[in-house]
Amino acid sequence: MNRFEVCIDVTNPDVVRPFWQMALGYEPVEVADGAVILKDPAGIGATVWFQRVPEAKDTKNRVHLDVWPGSESDVRILAAKLTELGGSGLREFDDFIVFADPEGNELCLIWEELDSPEH
Repeated sequence: MNRFEVCIDVTNPDVVRPFWQMALGYEPVEVADGAVILKDPAGIGATVWFQRVPEAKDTKNRVHLDVWPGSESDVRILAAKLTELGGSGLREFDDFIVFADPEGNELCLIWEELDSPEH
C-alpha cells in the first residue's frame, strides 16, 4: 500500500487549519520548515498539510473528504463548532451536510454509515 497525504490549497493556513483540526480530530505538528501540518493522533489517517497559494478558490471542489463524526446529533454539534471557526453549511441532504471551510474548500459531514458514499 502506498502512503499518501492530503494537501489543501489555501491563501491563509492559520485561518483554515483550526477548521480542519476540529473537523478531523487531528493534532497540529510543526515540521522542520516551520509549517504546521495536521496528524491523526492514532497514527492511522493521512497527514493533512496546507499549501499556501495566491489565488482564492473559485470553483467546486473536484475532490473532497467525507467525515463520519457519529450520529446525526454528533454531526450537528460538530457543524456548530465548525461554523464558529468560520465554516458554513452549503447544502443538506437526508444523511449528510456539505460544509465549507473559511476559504470554501468542501467536505461532507455524514451521519449514516454507508459502504460507498456517493457525495
